[in-house]
Amino acid sequence: MLAISSGPAQAVYPDYTLDLQSSQWEISSNHLKCVMSQDIPLYGKAEFIQTAGQPMRMRVTTTQPASQVSKAVFESRPPVWNHRAKKQDLGMVSLNKGNIPFSLKPTRSKRVIAELERGMQPTFSFDDVADGKDRVEIAVSPVRFQDALQEFRSCLAQLFPYGYEQLKHTRIYFKPNEYYLDEKGKQALKRLARYIRLEKNVSLVTVHGHASEKGRFENLTLSEKRANSVVSYMKLLKIPMKLVKKRFTGDRKLVASNKSTRGRALNQRVEVRLEKPF
Repeated sequence: MLAISSGPAQAVYPDYTLDLQSSQWEISSNHLKCVMSQDIPLYGKAEFIQTAGQPMRMRVTTTQPASQVSKAVFESRPPVWNHRAKKQDLGMVSLNKGNIPFSLKPTRSKRVIAELERGMQPTFSFDDVADGKDRVEIAVSPVRFQDALQEFRSCLAQLFPYGYEQLKHTRIYFKPNEYYLDEKGKQALKRLARYIRLEKNVSLVTVHGHASEKGRFENLTLSEKRANSVVSYMKLLKIPMKLVKKRFTGDRKLVASNKSTRGRALNQRVEVRLEKPF
């Protein structure tokens, strides 16, 4: 389990006892998010989280929000039953305001997992911001960690490689005066289709057709045909049409200059935008 205790500021180790029977790790998994967590008695929860397309991070949440920014000592300590191992200094970490006092970067999060694999007990130690007289220590227990880590890694291996941030704005490009999807465009739409099947919260898929050259009427028609090609392929991929909204604006919304070949190539596109409530 995770344990928290407080004592005099000069104390080096907290005086607490780990309850080996109640020490548990929980796994929450799907193809878009993997979470490995452990409760902190009377404090909150420690979590290792990885979402699709993002690196893994560790964070500590609390029901006792910190009122100000501070610093905490971060150490890897041997549990009470291991008298041979020595503690290691893992450096200082930020103690943040609010309900997530600790949020570690990916490199440091991986280090915490490595320490738990070694049977060590990563510990945050900081002064109580209420009066500064007590020392608060939060320790992560390695008990039953190996089994949980195996399940967590199995979830990570099946995690979809792309997340909302990578897919929420997708551009499909076309050759001059053409509106047929090439293989690269089809692959991009297949990624979107799989993501939408996994992410049930997508509420809108906007398909916006564009063109590059001058000649408003012809380009308006071309941009519509490009949008239609994308929507038709979405139907084949079984993306729910009730989510799809189609637009086309010819050459009125350029993203680059039409004076160069490269600029025109960037303008010959369909933009697909995903929306979901937060």
